[in-house]
Amino acid sequence: MAVVKVHILNKWQELVNSMARFMKVPSALIMKLDKPEMEVLVASQNESNPASVGARADWAKIYCGEAIRSRKPQWITNALNDERWADNPLLELNLVSYLGYPLFLPNGQPFGTICILDIKENPFCEDYKEILGHFKEIVENDLSLAFKQEELIARNEELEILKDRLRTNSINLEKSNKELKDFATLVSHDLKEPLRKIIYFENKLREEESDDRRKSYLKRISDSALRMNRLIEEMLQLSQLEYQVDSFDTVDLNRVIIEVLNDLEIPISESKALIQLEHLPTIRGNQTQLYRMFQNLVANALKFHKEDQLPVIRIWEPLSGEDYNQVCIRDEGIGMTPDALDKVFKPLERLHSTSEYEGSGLGLSIVQKIVTMHDGTISIESSPNEGTTFTLKFPQNIHSRD
Repeated sequence: MAVVKVHILNKWQELVNSMARFMKVPSALIMKLDKPEMEVLVASQNESNPASVGARADWAKIYCGEAIRSRKPQWITNALNDERWADNPLLELNLVSYLGYPLFLPNGQPFGTICILDIKENPFCEDYKEILGHFKEIVENDLSLAFKQEELIARNEELEILKDRLRTNSINLEKSNKELKDFATLVSHDLKEPLRKIIYFENKLREEESDDRRKSYLKRISDSALRMNRLIEEMLQLSQLEYQVDSFDTVDLNRVIIEVLNDLEIPISESKALIQLEHLPTIRGNQTQLYRMFQNLVANALKFHKEDQLPVIRIWEPLSGEDYNQVCIRDEGIGMTPDALDKVFKPLERLHSTSEYEGSGLGLSIVQKIVTMHDGTISIESSPNEGTTFTLKFPQNIHSRD
């Protein structure tokens, strides 16, 4: 429904005042439809007018309702002689004769009526009908203008939203390009190292005659090739996450973590780890990505345990808020320094050498990317030799990405 501005209402006020004065009737009105009622929007300001602005009545019982239903002008010479109007509340105001036209918005929806009423029988001459028809056109032209102004305002608001999105996308693109450039530099460096080792030991292999040393060189070549392969696979995982468009669904995290623990059965058994699993929430998400996220976190906890202590890993849901679910994963491992907390999610950023702990330096980067894609957050609490706690937060009403 179009919003009528004050200056238009003032114009209509002059219009109905002129109608009442020229046609010598006590009441000239512009009525607005607000089902199941109609409201007096503008009323002529002569003292004899029994109708006042803001008065409301059941639209089905008054003359204006018939004009809107039929979408045609209505004139009633004397409602007292017509049983249809026995329940018309306007009769209580002694308004017994009526001439009115329906008013429509540009989209064809009814707005209300423009009408004149008299307290006595009145046949309303043809000239009055023609004049009132012209007044109807004036009001509908005003409504059309107001309607188009609202459309223009709405489109401008949509345009501003699109501009904001474009600005945000542009900023994100610049950020992504910088991250890609930095990532490419790191990848180039990290891939060169195992490749350099392969070339070095391949040359040594050609020169060496001892079988034991040849075997040692072959093993080092194999280890470097495997590390390169693992690095390439995890880089592909990280890069593909950006473009995955799988839809989100309801995911029971209890089932996901049990599947992860089953698949990690061998390293869990070999390390004699104690897994303390409590009930986890159900969230909206991508099950494949959430599996990968938990797999990386649990594998991380298994890897960085203390040498003189069996791994203990606790996975639980702390108190969640009204609009989010939480999951915590805690280990009693070697922990991290405060400086390390700022680096741990950066791609290819390793806190330990590959001789101490195997890994590509991409596992937690993949975890953070998955959490971000679920509109969530991830935080870390850790101290050296005191273990580490990862806290994941996921919104409860995340939008489906179909």
